[in-house]
Amino acid sequence: MFGVKRLMVYIDKETPYHACASRVRRLMHLHHIYASIRIAKHDRKAERKDIISGNKLLNAQLEHEFHPIEWTTLG
Repeated sequence: MFGVKRLMVYIDKETPYHACASRVRRLMHLHHIYASIRIAKHDRKAERKDIISGNKLLNAQLEHEFHPIEWTTLG
């Protein structure tokens, strides 16, 4: 199925009627017509959460437990 812009151009060229984008969008919504768009192949937010939770330096509250040793001078 086409999107709003492509349907608007098609209606203008192939029919004697003129339709603006808002009318086409409203009619598509009214008749439950949806444009076929690219569907995400994976959930990037969930992947990022898994990477962060898999980090060995973070605890369960996603806070680091890494405290570097303070440098001291011999003196």
